Amino acid sequence: LHGCLGSGAAYAQSTKYTSLTDTHGFLVVYPTATKDNNCWAVGTNKSLTHGGGGDSNGFVTMVQYMITTYKADAKKVFVIGSSSGGMMTNVLFDFYPDVIALCSAYTGVAAGCSAGSPGFGPMTANPDCANGKIIKIQET
Repeated sequence: LHGCLGSGAAYAQSTKYTSLTDTHGFLVVYPTATKDNNCWAVGTNKSLTHGGGGDSNGFVTMVQYMITTYKADAKKVFVIGSSSGGMMTNVLFDFYPDVIALCSAYTGVAAGCSAGSPGFGPMTANPDCANGKIIKIQET
């Protein structure tokens, strides 16, 4: 998943994943965030709720389409992202453990860290969590 100011198409060009699909037999989806400088909605109640709508639910809908249409292995759904895409990767892994088997997020903050922020981008997010002043632990 791309970061702010990015796109799925640009992320596809900057990674080697597409060139590896035939050799290694996997499918790739490159969605594009379309609001607030193309940042993913990682702090909204919709995205932070399983099945609640928002960008996270939109991504899961794409995954379900790939599983149904192309017979992708539902037990091998992996997500990778950077920056805002890394944050959405964490949101997906945290709120959709029934869908996402494995994730790799580089440059980003934990799921829920931007909860309640007025916008999607890092400039509008409350920096306290990202700066380690707030620690969030999910209770099981």
